[in-house]
Amino acid sequence: MLTAAKNSISKKMFNKIQLPDNVGDVIRYNPEDECDPEIAGMSHQEVQSIWTAVVDLYKTGMYPGLGFCLRRDGHVVLNRTLGHAHGNGPDDTAATAKTVLTPETPMCLFSASKAVTAVLMHMLVERGLINLSDPVSKYLPRFSSHGKDKTTILQMLSHQGGIPVLPEGLDIELNSMFDQETVIDILYDMKPIWPAGDRVGYHAATSGFIFAEIVKVVTGKDIRSFLDETIRNPLGFKYFNYGIGAKDLDKVATEYYTGATLFPPVSTFLANALGVPIDEVIELCNDPGFKQAIIPSANILGTAEEVSRFYQILLDGGELDGKVIMSPETVYSVVAPVTEKVIDDTIKIPIQYSAGLMLGRKRFSLYGPKTKSAYGHMGFANNFCWADPDREIAVGLLTSGNPIIGNHMGKLFGLLGSISKNCPMM
Repeated sequence: MLTAAKNSISKKMFNKIQLPDNVGDVIRYNPEDECDPEIAGMSHQEVQSIWTAVVDLYKTGMYPGLGFCLRRDGHVVLNRTLGHAHGNGPDDTAATAKTVLTPETPMCLFSASKAVTAVLMHMLVERGLINLSDPVSKYLPRFSSHGKDKTTILQMLSHQGGIPVLPEGLDIELNSMFDQETVIDILYDMKPIWPAGDRVGYHAATSGFIFAEIVKVVTGKDIRSFLDETIRNPLGFKYFNYGIGAKDLDKVATEYYTGATLFPPVSTFLANALGVPIDEVIELCNDPGFKQAIIPSANILGTAEEVSRFYQILLDGGELDGKVIMSPETVYSVVAPVTEKVIDDTIKIPIQYSAGLMLGRKRFSLYGPKTKSAYGHMGFANNFCWADPDREIAVGLLTSGNPIIGNHMGKLFGLLGSISKNCPMM
């Protein structure tokens, strides 16, 4: 009786899913895809502890679907999903059709897509097509307006470009937010919010369109084709690209707005940081146009296993499965610190950036405690994709719930802590 009352109060406070009576009914994995933990230098108990923490996170009710993949020393230790790909959102009823999430279901990486886009820019450097110290205007002359002529590619990659969000008061349709030509014209004519290099402020959506345009200018290909050529096709990724083909649209997990309903000033702050109110972001990402577009900052669709495999490339010095994807020198340039550890002017948290990635910290970071060597990227505050060379792990945590404020935070920190604890430094 008391438990039922607590659940009722929690449901009223937060937008939550209805948990199944038996969580095991919505767990999916293929045992043949996971190695014996001892091969990866772990015990069965350590692996089980991490998985228990994943299940506990799901039980918060904040995530309709959750995908998790952990590689350790190059071996897949866990590759599992929980929950539903479609249905069982906070506003769905018992009559709503439900589809169980599987490890083969593509999910949106949101801003974790930025790490992949950044790696592609570094690969252009390796090919001698660009230099990160060059001004963006060298490749995109129209970008030079309003004092942006000296803004470098490196500054844009490390969130120092001075154009973190699109201008306020834009009179464009929501679906135009993922149109390359529309957005790039806005960025060409935009006045910087601050001079490039003066501050560190997270560029939520703007920089990706710039990078995509540079790729097109120097290669003659769109960035989706360049990702196919350099990473996706050589390594046999099934998805893992900007958007998805029309025939696979229904396979993509539906995104939901979960957690507490947000009010000013929190809702205002997030709308400013994202460029769009959070409920509109969710509406946008479920739009078929978004799922088929090229949005380099936000719409790579893939599985947690593919994310983990991508970070394994970096852990292995640019080579995976016998295929050389990039040089060790390029990997170093991807992960090397560029900014100091400062309070980000946009998202207001202490963070350090490389030329494209969010870096770990000695005591605690986005990737858990004692992760000073870790690097990766967060997506929409609930997707965590990273590698930690000290532990030889590559991790993909993808979710289809997007709470900002909710009862999930303790369990999320608990999962990050469990990964650090049970994957000791090697």
